[in-house]
Amino acid sequence: MSSLLPDIQRCLPDGRIPVLALLTISLPEVVTANRIMQPEKYVSSLPPNSEDIDKMLTLPIPPPDIVNALQHLIRKPEQSDMSVFCPHVPTAGGKCFPTMIVLCWARLLEICGVQSKWKEAVDKLQKRMVQEPESVLGLESKIETHILSAFFTTEWLSDDHKQLMLELLKIDLQKAGQHDILVEHTAIILLLTAAYADRQNYASDWHYAWLRMHGEDLAAG
Repeated sequence: MSSLLPDIQRCLPDGRIPVLALLTISLPEVVTANRIMQPEKYVSSLPPNSEDIDKMLTLPIPPPDIVNALQHLIRKPEQSDMSVFCPHVPTAGGKCFPTMIVLCWARLLEICGVQSKWKEAVDKLQKRMVQEPESVLGLESKIETHILSAFFTTEWLSDDHKQLMLELLKIDLQKAGQHDILVEHTAIILLLTAAYADRQNYASDWHYAWLRMHGEDLAAG
């Protein structure tokens, strides 16, 4: 049996996939665990009789506990003297797949988990904006919602985006009872840059008094 592992790895979603693509990608169902499922029932001493990569990547995935146990039972991703049944999929019939299917399941479970977290984040954001469609609800910065689309790419470090993240951080800190932590506006970068350029007068000029005060607080912890 020639190695199928490189072909399978090429077919799996790339770890650098954009978030928007990750949200829409179709992934196999993860089967709910039950007491009948046992890892030993998945392992066979028969040789594999199917190397259908598409089938392996689209079959429902066993519960995470089963996949973890199978990873311990199978010594290496590719073993010609073993194969894997799919008792959780009645339509799989008597197909015996290469042991590398366990590696596929483990990787797909990781991707499913990441996709689930992003979908949850998007759902919460949509609910938060439903009553105020033109700006992000509940924040001081009135940011048009179309700007949020950049968070689903790698190009989201504008001042508006950073300010939004800072305000969300401020809200989280307040909810946690951390009212003594100062979260400044992104414009403070401009003040810090000006102060650095004017180091000769920074220590005495009254214009920098506010900045010096916060600097001393930061240094003091």
